[in-house]
Amino acid sequence: MNNALLEKPIGSALVFMAAPTAIGMLLTFLFQLVDTYFIGQLGVKSLTAISFTYPVYILIVGFFMGIAAGVSAVVGKLLGEKETSRAAYLIVLSLCLFAVISGGVGVSGYLMAQHCLKC
Repeated sequence: MNNALLEKPIGSALVFMAAPTAIGMLLTFLFQLVDTYFIGQLGVKSLTAISFTYPVYILIVGFFMGIAAGVSAVVGKLLGEKETSRAAYLIVLSLCLFAVISGGVGVSGYLMAQHCLKC
C-alpha cells in the first residue's frame, strides 16, 4: 500500500494536516469579531448580550471538537488494526451521540434563553 502522507517529510505532513484546523479556528474567531462589530452598532445592551453568549459558544465548540478528536484517534487505531466493522460501528455511534447531545443543547438553550437574556 502506497500512502503519500507517509512518504512526505514530517514537517510538511504536519502542516498539511494542521492547516485546515487552523484555518477553521481562524474563521471562527473572525466570525465572532465581525459579529461583535455589527452587533455593537445596535447598542450597549446588544453587545453585552453577545459577550455573554461567546464563552458558551466556545465551550460547546470545544466540547464537540474534543469528542471528535477522541473518536478520530480511536477510529484511526481500529482502521490500523484492520477492524473496519468496529470502526464503522464507532462512527455511527458517535454520530448518533453527537445528534442527541446537539439536540439536548439546542432544546436547553431554547428553554433557557428567555430566562438568561432578561435585561
